[in-house]
Formats: sequence, structure tokens, C-alpha cells
Amino acid sequence: MSLELQCLSLDERLSGDYQPVDSSTDPNAKQVLRRWQEIAGGSQADIFAKRLSLDGLTESGVMERLGRLSRRPGAPEPYWLYDANAVVGDLMAPVAPAPDQAANDFAFGPLLSPLIDGALRDIHQHTSWIQLLTPQARASATRHLWQSLTELFGMPLYEAFVAWRSTNAANTHDFTDFVAHMRRSGFTRLFEQYPVLARVAGTLRRQWVVSYGRMLDRLGNDAELLASTFYRGASFKVNDLKYGLSDPHGAGDVVVELCAIDGSSIFYKPRSLACDQVVKSFLDCLTNLDPTLDLRVPRFIERGDYGWVEGVKVSSAADSTALGRYYRRAGAWLGLFHLLNASDMHMENVLACGEHPIPIDFETILQALTNRPHEPKYGESAHWLGRVRQGGVISAVAVGHRQAALAVMCRG
Repeated sequence: MSLELQCLSLDERLSGDYQPVDSSTDPNAKQVLRRWQEIAGGSQADIFAKRLSLDGLTESGVMERLGRLSRRPGAPEPYWLYDANAVVGDLMAPVAPAPDQAANDFAFGPLLSPLIDGALRDIHQHTSWIQLLTPQARASATRHLWQSLTELFGMPLYEAFVAWRSTNAANTHDFTDFVAHMRRSGFTRLFEQYPVLARVAGTLRRQWVVSYGRMLDRLGNDAELLASTFYRGASFKVNDLKYGLSDPHGAGDVVVELCAIDGSSIFYKPRSLACDQVVKSFLDCLTNLDPTLDLRVPRFIERGDYGWVEGVKVSSAADSTALGRYYRRAGAWLGLFHLLNASDMHMENVLACGEHPIPIDFETILQALTNRPHEPKYGESAHWLGRVRQGGVISAVAVGHRQAALAVMCRG
């Protein structure tokens, strides 16, 4: 069976792009269908059948699609297939390029270095990669991809190494022999056992190239704007960068901290900062009413579907008087979060900057209520607590399980 057909998702199998090859039942199809039924219907056949019917499906029709398929004539090639085949081809190339020094810092680095080399060839097409990133920053960005790939391939390659070691004594064979074995035939067997590994690796590598490439293009386009807004006109070059600051957005986009040589930083956020602008406008109104309150947010540039935010340096209050102002402002912020029906304002999203609490993430403002407001009946303590939680300021900071939040409220 081809790599394409082995890696199809359930949605792709059920789409109109593929058709059953024969009417015989694949032995694995029943197992897949049974597992799907357990997840969707709790092993209750009638509920599962009803769920399928909502999409115009039947169990017999699904069984056909879980068996052998072929792509219909004229149907497009899956978007991920080129990258999956490229991963297999790069890893099985008979003469692989010499791995760079960074490969020795990661598990199975010499085996995975061809995947890094291919990504770097693509990213070099973006001029900002060289012009606006120092070698240290480029190394940090590349390390992001290294870590993602080694986490993905770690266990499968370890299994392959253990199997190879069982027939190749350590005193006569070393790791270079294992590398040669994998390029010769080991990767063929690996992808036969884990075909989806090629699809995920190809998608991961493509997302790194696209997401960093998009950020580099935006950085180049906005370089003068960033310099005038955050650096008084001085040119800005990224001395280093930090990743892993958020969950991926869209097709792998992540928040990245761009660090300048002077220790300051700018955060690239691959989403709209319209929520930040709402809060800023609200603060401007409050400042007109009470200038002494002085609530602050980081400076930012809203660019439609992405934006740039000034980094905030954490520091202690100068004295007890300043600390008192800090808590007064924290209370004002809590009231503001309540008015904006915000949530998720926990300690990682509100930084202490001297006598100022500085919120740094406003994407959870203006949240809808989870339940319709109502008057609870006498004796319904849980309902009363729930009403206080939804209608009080605790909802702005409470995260996690609902009962845990109620426990916090009851215990003060």
C-alpha cells in the first residue's frame, strides 16, 4: 500500500476524493470502527449510529472506506503528500550531507540532520533570515525545529536502535554503523511500521518553514515601524529569540520573543491585537476620570492578523508605599477584567513591573456566559456559588476545574 493511502485521516477516507477498491473487509477496519464507536458513543451502538446519520453515514458505508481505497481520477493530491515523500527521500538519501555541530546536541541528530538541511534551504529564501537575525538568533530558531523533530522521532528511532544493537555487538559496531544501517534499509522498515510518522514530520517541517518565513517577512516589512515605535529610530536587529511561549496558532504559528542586544525584547504575536486595542481605549477613558490610577499595558503595534508587543521587565516595588499602589492598581485591574468579562488572568499573564501590575494577554476578554443567568431556589448552595462565580470578579482569575474555583472562593 502506498504511503498516501497508509497516512489518510478519517476525514480524508470519508471524503469524495477516494473510493473503495473492492468489497472485501479489511481486518483492521472492524477494530478501527469499534474504537471510534467507543469514543463517540460509549460503546452504545444506537447512539453511534445516530451520530453517523447526522453526517449522512452508515456503519456499512464507513466500513468500506476503512478498507482499501484509491484516489478518484481528477481528485487533487493531498496537501501533505509532497512533504511526507520529501521526508522519506531526505532520510534515505544514500549520501547525506555532513551534519553540522548542532546535530551532536540532539538525540539521533546525525540521522535527522538532512531534515534540518532541507528546511534551512527553504528559509534562506527570506532575506530577513540573514539581514535581521544574528547567527545566535538563527541558531535558536533552528533549535526549535531540532527539538520538535527529535521529540517526534525519539522513541521510534530508539526502538530501531535497540533492535539493531541486539544483533550488532558494541565492541565491533558503533553509532556510525547504525546511521549507515538506517540509511541503507532501516528507514524503509521504520516507515513501514510507522507510516504516519512521515506525514507528521513533513507537516511539522513545513509549518516551521512557513511560520518562521511569515514572521521574517513581517519583520522585514515592519522594521522601520518597530525601530521608530520601540527604539527611537535606532535600527533593530534580533540578537536572539525565544520560542515555546504559546500553543501553536493556525498552521503552526507561535508567539516568539525577539531579543535585542541591549536586553530589551519585542514579542511577535501571530494573531490580531484588536483585544489589546479595546483595553487600551478603555484605559484612556479611565485615565481621563482618574489620572492617579495610572493603569498600564505594554506598547504594541496592531497589524491586522498579527502584531508586535513590547517586552515587560519584571521588577520589585521600591518600598511599601509603592507596594500599596501596586495592590490598589491590581484591584482596579480586577474590576476592569470583571467589566470586560475576561478570564485566564493568572500569574503568568499579569507581570509585576515595580508598582505596576502589567497584563500581557487580552485575548480572553468579552467572554460569553456559559449558562443563562437565573435566580437559584432557596437551599441551592451550589447554584448560588455558581452565580457568584459567574457574576463576581473571581471569574476573571479562576482557571481550571469549576469545583476548584468554588473551593478557592469558599476558603478565601
